[in-house]
Amino acid sequence: MSQPPLDVLVFAAVLLIGYPVADYVVASRLKRSAQSNKWFYAWVLGSEWLLTIAAVGLLMRHGLTLSDIGEALGRRIITIGFVGAGLILVAIFAGHNRKRILKLSPERLSKVLRRAGPLVPQPGVERAMWVLVAVTAGFCEELLYRGWLRRFFSDL
Repeated sequence: MSQPPLDVLVFAAVLLIGYPVADYVVASRLKRSAQSNKWFYAWVLGSEWLLTIAAVGLLMRHGLTLSDIGEALGRRIITIGFVGAGLILVAIFAGHNRKRILKLSPERLSKVLRRAGPLVPQPGVERAMWVLVAVTAGFCEELLYRGWLRRFFSDL
């Protein structure tokens, strides 16, 4: 069994140790900031896409493709079916939650929102960034941790 190239080892260390530590430090500092959510969302978007680009660059450098780490669209009809079913379920749950929220008294709603506070994105730019973070996390973390890193460990 041969040792992985140095660039691959360094990138694995970044994914396993460096990024989680940096994320903790950034999140801790941003909790004290007035614009914490927007800056945190920007941090997540920038860092995860940068790591994803680096992972794809490493794959290409070593003659691998996304399919080598298990990333593929699969059969279109199944993909479209599952995405469609997921969107329908999201719409049903959103409608149900909207009805429940509209039934709350203003005092109760205020109390619930105060408790959820920082977790609830504000309308506008912050909510749009939140949606981008949700999509980014799903895509990038799947590629980085379930694709690239799994391949790294299987090659050891």
